[in-house]
Amino acid sequence: TEFLAEQTYLQTYFEDVDANLPFQATDGLMTIANKIATLERTTIDDTLSLLNHDALQKAKQLLLNAQQIKIFGSNANLLISQDFALKMRRIQKDVVTSQTLGEDAYEAFNSRSDTCAILISYTGENNFILHIAKILQKQKTPIIALTSIGDNTLASMSQTVLRITTRERLYSKIANFTINSSICYLLDVLYASVFAEDYQKNLNHLIEIGELADKRKTSSAIMAESPESMIRFTESFRPN
Repeated sequence: TEFLAEQTYLQTYFEDVDANLPFQATDGLMTIANKIATLERTTIDDTLSLLNHDALQKAKQLLLNAQQIKIFGSNANLLISQDFALKMRRIQKDVVTSQTLGEDAYEAFNSRSDTCAILISYTGENNFILHIAKILQKQKTPIIALTSIGDNTLASMSQTVLRITTRERLYSKIANFTINSSICYLLDVLYASVFAEDYQKNLNHLIEIGELADKRKTSSAIMAESPESMIRFTESFRPN
């Protein structure tokens, strides 16, 4: 049953770290650093355990088929999504995030059936996000939800759901450590899935525009680019 599945989930992974209070007032700097590292690693493992192949496959296809991708979230969730939007735009995917207060509803109304919307809500009961979801449903815009485990309203309104690690209370905690890490991981997985669909074309495009646009200098041999290394790199992917 759904209840037993949730109980099993809650009893796995987070045995050595408290998602709400991962460190104490008496902890030294390196103890805090180690505990946050443990929290990050545990969060990724936890989120991976919640990933379902069919749900991820559906999300990938919705993104690949979309003429435009729109992301809706609130507060930190929207900030996190900006990195995903940037990476996607660099491989020529039209991804937008609404940055102007009050414009989200307009963005939703201006969506179509060939738009894909990513809605991010930890609870799945955020009134603002649910209002956007209702508009998108009217516009017949498919929705990918990033939300918590269980049957919440946002999940029921979406075409596919990717689950955020669900360990934190709403506000009695130090920060949204696990929520933020989980969302970042899921968005990275979505980006990688889209990238892999046309791997060599996307990689060549990034290298080509990088050579033209990235004028940074480095004193580190590890970071340094060279024409010879680029030739070897691209040739290694050519079919025999």
